[in-house]
Amino acid sequence: MNTIVIELAKEEEFDSIGTLIVSAYRDLLGSELEEPYEKELLDVKTRAQVSDVYVAEVEGHLAGSVTYVGDPASPLAEDFNDHEVGVRMLAVDPKWQGKGVGKALVRFVADRARRDGARSVFLYSLEEMKVAHHIYEDLGFKRVVDRDYLMDNGRYLLAFTLYL
Repeated sequence: MNTIVIELAKEEEFDSIGTLIVSAYRDLLGSELEEPYEKELLDVKTRAQVSDVYVAEVEGHLAGSVTYVGDPASPLAEDFNDHEVGVRMLAVDPKWQGKGVGKALVRFVADRARRDGARSVFLYSLEEMKVAHHIYEDLGFKRVVDRDYLMDNGRYLLAFTLYL
């Protein structure tokens, strides 16, 4: 496997990051990716103003991205517990999936959380994201069923926590 480089996203990458995220989610969800959420996924600039957006590059190509939500007061925070940070909009370009990019991004977030003194990392994942669920479990995340969330559209978000 080639080296995966993870670093803070640059403003000039925001459009490409948004496109990558939508591509990854659309690859999984197809026409079920709703327009309001697609707009939110594309709006990397707004996310970067309230959280840290990271990119994973392989051979100089944008391969994935993740948003690290370290502040429970952030508008991106999803009912965090005390001393908890979160993962949002984790995505890997479909052509780079299965090559360790997603796992590298999750490890990066966990390492950052430890450095920040967090006690846990929390995330929601759509039921359909089964490959991602395996990555989370491989890295020590536990399902937290009592934190699952039923969205307005009738779909469930599954809750996962990594205790540090």
